[in-house]
Amino acid sequence: YGTLVEDMATSESEYVDEAYLSLACELAFQNRVNASDLNKLAFKAGSFGLLESDGSRGQRRLPHSELQNQFLARVLVRGLKDSAAVSVFLRRGVVSTALVEAFVDVIGSLQLADALSLRERLRRLISEESFAERLISNCSALVLATLARADLPHLELENVGISEAKIVGTAGDAALSDLAMAHLDVRGADLRAITLQKCQVSALTTDPTTAFGSTLPNVTHVLQVEEPTGIRFLRQPEEIAAWLQAHAPVRVEAGETSDLPLVRYFDRLCR
Repeated sequence: YGTLVEDMATSESEYVDEAYLSLACELAFQNRVNASDLNKLAFKAGSFGLLESDGSRGQRRLPHSELQNQFLARVLVRGLKDSAAVSVFLRRGVVSTALVEAFVDVIGSLQLADALSLRERLRRLISEESFAERLISNCSALVLATLARADLPHLELENVGISEAKIVGTAGDAALSDLAMAHLDVRGADLRAITLQKCQVSALTTDPTTAFGSTLPNVTHVLQVEEPTGIRFLRQPEEIAAWLQAHAPVRVEAGETSDLPLVRYFDRLCR
């Protein structure tokens, strides 16, 4: 499923041809079953579990985009960990915020050493592939996603452009500088451990629980605030600045209730 979903994402399609399914099945099982069984598998490829008909002849699809993103996240993580080759999707596709959420789920299950190795592989690709803008954008989005692992060491990321980015939960320690992001989603995120220097965001998506650190991004176009009654759009610079300042930290005196370790722990747990 991972290879199929990666091909679908690279071609920006939600469907896969049954003929391609048969070919992929033959390649996957050619060294595992005999020729007779292989022919049977290839013939039945169109009726594999989780793949449903789209109503037209000869095409199949996964029943939900969340399944597609989960499989894609798994194959990306596996490729980054185990393969020297770079995923075609990372070179040609676009990492969406929905895919980032699935990616966070997958890296959350990794051992610390594997998660750190994966982050370092992404950072090497960013520095080595300086002319591959799409690859740099995608790898940078995935690097930011690793901030969901608060047990990873300090992260520094600078001088990159990112199409879609999402930071989830209580972010780990990081220094981000000279980033240009078309869209950054930080709904429900605690960014108090992140330092932002000269970071521009065209569209920033937040909610009332979003918390920033002592430095704030420069929102150049629109601030989208998701509230219980709907999404509120702030476009005036003074309105954007006021909202961001209201979600920046206030000075906490030693001994105050909000500074207690147990309070900070449950704040993270709720997020």
